[in-house]
Amino acid sequence: TLAPEHPLVERIVQEERREAYQEFLSQVAKMDDATRTSISRSKTGIFTGAYARHPFTNEKIPIWVGDYVLYAYGTGAVMGVPAHDERDFLFAKKYDLTIRKVIACSDDQLPYTEKGEMVHSGEYSGWASERFISQAETLAPFLKSKVQYHLHDWCLSRQRYWGPPIPMLYCENCGTVPVPEKDLPVLLPVTDDYIPDGSGLSPLARHEAFLWATCPVCGGKARRETDVSDNFFDSAWYFLRYVSPDDSKKAFNSERVQKWLPVDMYVGGNEHANLHLMYARFITMALHDIGLLPFEEPFTKFRGHGMIIKDGQKMSKSKGNTVNPNDYFETHGVDTLRTYLMFMGNFLEGGDFRESGLDAVKRFIGRVWDLTALPSGPSSLKAKIKMAETIKRVQFAFENIKYNTGVAALMELVNSLQDEQALEPSLIVDIARLLAPYAPFISEEIHAMYGGKGTILNTRFPTGYDVYLEQALAEIPVQINGKLRGKITIAQNATQEQVMEKVLEDGRLTAYFQGREVKKVIYLQDKIINLILGSM
Repeated sequence: TLAPEHPLVERIVQEERREAYQEFLSQVAKMDDATRTSISRSKTGIFTGAYARHPFTNEKIPIWVGDYVLYAYGTGAVMGVPAHDERDFLFAKKYDLTIRKVIACSDDQLPYTEKGEMVHSGEYSGWASERFISQAETLAPFLKSKVQYHLHDWCLSRQRYWGPPIPMLYCENCGTVPVPEKDLPVLLPVTDDYIPDGSGLSPLARHEAFLWATCPVCGGKARRETDVSDNFFDSAWYFLRYVSPDDSKKAFNSERVQKWLPVDMYVGGNEHANLHLMYARFITMALHDIGLLPFEEPFTKFRGHGMIIKDGQKMSKSKGNTVNPNDYFETHGVDTLRTYLMFMGNFLEGGDFRESGLDAVKRFIGRVWDLTALPSGPSSLKAKIKMAETIKRVQFAFENIKYNTGVAALMELVNSLQDEQALEPSLIVDIARLLAPYAPFISEEIHAMYGGKGTILNTRFPTGYDVYLEQALAEIPVQINGKLRGKITIAQNATQEQVMEKVLEDGRLTAYFQGREVKKVIYLQDKIINLILGSM
């Protein structure tokens, strides 16, 4: 499959298909690269009428032109392997092309993009695919390995209407002249004519009112630069603007930048690490170099969230296993879906979306609501101790991006309250406060039910429960020389010295000493203590 712009296409396209090809080329010229290569959109193409010979099998292979192949990337020509590439697979399905498996897999796994055993590959059948790749250069003289970098520079050649105008003028008398500072910024004109025409020129070159200006040096007629800088330039410094969005004189306020920046943490997709973040760092370092920023790095920490898969497979439209949130809003509710997405796995690692897990979270949300049906009355000490423990766990979860453990803590809390005869309304509202970031709708409802004003999200995190932790007790098994000899009951989080004091007070335990000295103590807080005694 060739890129539409590939010069070889003009030479090989059959005459009866040339007009259709030219029309196709003009349509592709209106699309940006991201749109062309997106997995989610339908791929389009046209058959050239020409064929190539497969270098290994000598089979005739039809040569197609595909909009998803970029001329600027690699060679601008790809060997279509639809059984093992998502874009090739979608393209082949649309145009009813042959889909031949060359790596062993079942039909329902197509497109299969993992490594595996080669099949339908002649003398190489049975080889591991990675073995073939590692030895490829030795198998045939026409095979050469080459590193292809996915990192793209700021490419100004792909001109679009939308982008920061370059503030330069071209005067016949004065040459290249910068736009005076008083006339900055140069604003894009409002226009309906913004579609690229394939000429390589910016759409602004067709906008006469924008094109012509007055030379600030001689007062004569001057032509504006109609190329625009890369779109990423616009999105590479928004964090600087956030601190003073209403400032009409400066891009950013230095005092506020000093107070609020750099950003403490950036949470986003891992694909940002080599795209947006690269440009944002470039801009920040450049501004630092000229003395406009006191720091070089815009983001102190980056945390890339994980990927959600479904039933053990990566989501893909071609596999028909994508998830439409709207469907679950109707059947399970927004709160259930939000909470499940945070509970299904480590936020930084992702998880496997399964409806059985969604059902479990729906039942949990229901049990939270059931608490409001309990009679109002003093909460038990057990409930308050569990609440104190849960607050600490949920706070730790939020602060360390371990949202799933926060949901788990809330589930344990709600389960522990099922046998309570009464609960104080304040405790139920505090549970809603802990739950609100996960399930805001039910939390707001509970907040309002008990007289809360405004939104629950503006209330304080629950406090005042730590005192109950001091009353929490732990039952600790006592081993002597590795054998269980009894148990003691003591306040949770007791130190080793406090536990030993309690042990020595218990005559049933000291009876096992028989005059022997304690040589070593192994203590796991709130779990177990093991005393190693000397010999008789």
